[in-house]
Amino acid sequence: MEVSKHFKMYKKGKNWCTMALATAAVALGTTVVTAKPANADATSDVVTQSAVSASAASSASASSVVLSAASANENTSSTSTSDVASSEVSSATSASAVSASVSSASLADSASASASVVAETSASTKTVSAPSASETASASASSDASVASEAAVSASSDVNSDTVSAASEADSSASSDAAASSANAVRQVAAAVSVVKNGRVTENGSTYYYINGTKKTNFFLEQNDKVYYFGADGKEYRNQFYHNWGRMYYFGADGARYTNQFYSNWGRMYYFGADGARYTNQFYSNWGRMYYFGDDGARYTNQFYSNWGRMYYFGDDGARYTNQFYSNWGRTYYFGNDGARYTNQEYSNWGRNYYFGNDGALATNTDVTLNGVTYTADSKGVLTVKNDVNAKVNKALSQIGVAYTWGGNSPATGFDCSGLVQWAYGLSSSYRTTYQQQALGTHIYSNVASAPKGALLFFGSDSAPYHVAISLGNGSYVHAPTVGENVKIGYQAYFKPSYYIVIS
Repeated sequence: MEVSKHFKMYKKGKNWCTMALATAAVALGTTVVTAKPANADATSDVVTQSAVSASAASSASASSVVLSAASANENTSSTSTSDVASSEVSSATSASAVSASVSSASLADSASASASVVAETSASTKTVSAPSASETASASASSDASVASEAAVSASSDVNSDTVSAASEADSSASSDAAASSANAVRQVAAAVSVVKNGRVTENGSTYYYINGTKKTNFFLEQNDKVYYFGADGKEYRNQFYHNWGRMYYFGADGARYTNQFYSNWGRMYYFGADGARYTNQFYSNWGRMYYFGDDGARYTNQFYSNWGRMYYFGDDGARYTNQFYSNWGRTYYFGNDGARYTNQEYSNWGRNYYFGNDGALATNTDVTLNGVTYTADSKGVLTVKNDVNAKVNKALSQIGVAYTWGGNSPATGFDCSGLVQWAYGLSSSYRTTYQQQALGTHIYSNVASAPKGALLFFGSDSAPYHVAISLGNGSYVHAPTVGENVKIGYQAYFKPSYYIVIS
């Protein structure tokens, strides 16, 4: 019993060994021939494995294996050979099945190599000798070979299935990895494209300008007929002055450069022209009004401005005074049609004459000589000729035809004799009557007929004259004679005066 148990274990292990060898042979695509002496404990295992192709299986079927025994007879030898041949056919059939299995696994290279080996094997005859083979031994060998062949086919199928499965999983994994890698690359490109900055970008409360991802600095941008500027740090200028090449610009709350625009700051007014540059030392005209912007660009307000020897004044609204009076610190100035202040110049308005002196101020309460004629400027600056005989005479002559009125001293009321003199000479009320007027000068009694033009002619005594006239020279005069008559010219030949005086 113990011996039988060991024998079975030995045989079982031997079968597994054979199966392992057969599987290796199939995988390598070679033919393995094992020949051992047949005896009571062991039988010969003949395992012929063809590798991969159907043609190799056919060649294996055609080959013959002859088993010869040294002491066997012809019949026994024939029977044994027949049995072995039958076993080989079975083995060849099994090899063909293995070949088909391997072929389905697409091992084309190994199949070609195996076919070559099998063809060479078919051309030769393999002879395995067993010392005393019997029918039972041949049957046992055939049975063992068949079992080994089936085991090899099963093992080969398992190996092939695992190989194909592994290859498929590897291919699937590789394809999946490639797809994932491609998708990731697409995402990276899309992300890279999406982060490229262009145009205005607001960052940390400031606005910048990008072109293809590059931040622009010291950069002017013209957009929608407006101009914008981005400084050295790339920030957009807003509510900010910008100075370049001696010119000043200003960018407002929206970042746009001021153009043809006023700008007020800290009570000062500035103006930026058509090119955006701030006006400096420049006049600016708008709606018929003239403005001036000084060296710092600020508009002149309540301020004098001198240029090329001429003086101008800009009022509270910044507009230049034109055809206007201006009073300051008790002095009055006048600015003409071109805005220039009158200096050493006469000005006439509504029949009145005024004079503005060397400092431009209006002359008041003083004498002024113009073109050889002396004038007196009153408290309001109105000029009258001082001791201008011709002017006084002409003034009196202008009233010829006005009716005599006792006590009258104006064109509106009429004149009496002393009233006409008072009006023509511009005398004060202290010199209203004939008696008062005769005290204005020295009495001249000789050659009265030759009294000069403008002299006052008196009729009567020194202490009580009763009539006065204005000499025209050459023995004639103008006067207001008496009630019922008008102002007219008289002659000494018909009515001779007593004396005359000359008003200095």
